[in-house]
Amino acid sequence: MVTNGFYSIVFGGAIGSGLGLIALQDGKLTGVDGGGGQYDGTYREDPATGTIALRLEVLIPAHMPLVTGAAARPTPWTLQIETTLKPNFAGGLPISIATPSGPISVTFTLLRAL
Repeated sequence: MVTNGFYSIVFGGAIGSGLGLIALQDGKLTGVDGGGGQYDGTYREDPATGTIALRLEVLIPAHMPLVTGAAARPTPWTLQIETTLKPNFAGGLPISIATPSGPISVTFTLLRAL
């Protein structure tokens, strides 16, 4: 079961790494990262398997290159990510996630339950 709460995220790609904070609450996700990215999305847990279907939009600021190596753009833009997480996604181990700009590795850690 997904715990409503604040989670740290540490992520890395082909050319760099970053960190951020997300809040998960009742099927909604909101967050930010150190590069100025803004996260908004939804998640749904499958009661039979415990997996979590995650749909996420990341608003990327102008002139911000991505850790995947994607070039910075002159204006803000949105990166859409869809993935499925295992039930123990916040177990402190890196998770590989495919994104339209390239693969990333993300570690989720529950900081505080709501």
